Order: sequence, then C-alpha cells, then structure tokens
Amino acid sequence: MSDCLGLLNSQSDLEKETTKNVWCSLNVARAAENLVYFISADICGKVDSFLSASGNSMIVSPTGNVLQNAGEEEGTIFEEIDLNIVRDFKKSYPVVEIE
Repeated sequence: MSDCLGLLNSQSDLEKETTKNVWCSLNVARAAENLVYFISADICGKVDSFLSASGNSMIVSPTGNVLQNAGEEEGTIFEEIDLNIVRDFKKSYPVVEIE
C-alpha cells in the first residue's frame, strides 16, 4: 500500500479547488489501475504564510470507489478492507500474477 504526502501552494480558492480535484482523481486512478486499496494521507490547513494543504486523506477501493475521505479538516479515518476482494479482482483481470 502507499502513503502519499501532497503539499499545496494555494494562491486562490480556484487553485485550491483545482488541486484538490486533481489529488482526489489521482487517488482513484492509482487504486483502479493497480487493483488495490489505495490509502493516502495529506496534511491540511495553513502550513505557513505561503503554503496550505487541502487535506482529503482517503481510502479508495480497487474499483475506484472512495470509501473514506477525511475532508479538509484534521481527523482520522478507518475502513475495514477485505483482501479477498483484491485477490478475486486480480484473478478476473490478470494484470499482475499473484500467488
């Protein structure tokens, strides 16, 4: 599984929203293209006078469904995952051989 840290330079609300949309889309893409649960963590809020981060730490299923999203506030998210779903899915779509 992966941990990702994304730092955002937020010059405007439009840029922050665009960056958030890209972050969320890439998390979904990584889960779906690798047929894995993808867990990412991002900091949120103002980091310093020039840097703020959008948050949106999330857990995404192998089918690209966002199971949990922490949003833009600090918090903790949990999700029960079933690795049999990953095994079954990879047998149906054999992009990688698993044992």
